[in-house]
Amino acid sequence: MRSPCGGSGGAKLLVRFMVRGHWRRQPHGPESQERKLIWIRPYYKGPDLAATINKPYLVK
Repeated sequence: MRSPCGGSGGAKLLVRFMVRGHWRRQPHGPESQERKLIWIRPYYKGPDLAATINKPYLVK
């Protein structure tokens, strides 16, 4: 998968973007064998001082 900074792999992020909210099946219990459905709230990813990419999206 390509990174937002144009490179690939472990490149540093040069931009800041919003990660949409999503569901995650969080492992828990003995030896992490069970799964618990949790909601991950939207958040910004990238350095605080980087240029922000504002790409609106439609919620269906």
